[in-house]
Amino acid sequence: MIGVVATITVAEGNTAEFERKFIAQMAAVHANEPACHLYTLCRTDDANVFVVMERYDDMAGFEFHRDSAHMAKHRAGIGPLLAGPVDVKIMEEVE
Repeated sequence: MIGVVATITVAEGNTAEFERKFIAQMAAVHANEPACHLYTLCRTDDANVFVVMERYDDMAGFEFHRDSAHMAKHRAGIGPLLAGPVDVKIMEEVE
């Protein structure tokens, strides 16, 4: 299994729109990616910082997610709302 943690900092004043767009994206991921077992947005104690937790069967599942048309559309839609680049950590689960 592959785990992914993405930390996203949203620009001041954009959190409501970011959350709305991300919730719609979660539905697209869950509907179109059978290798994805977890894709969820979490708030941190900083109102502008979010963490996305993801879990995939394997690297191919993550690459399908990363390269999908719905993710390209999502990145284009949320990009202007962000305060900076997304910090993504990709990890292999210990079994």
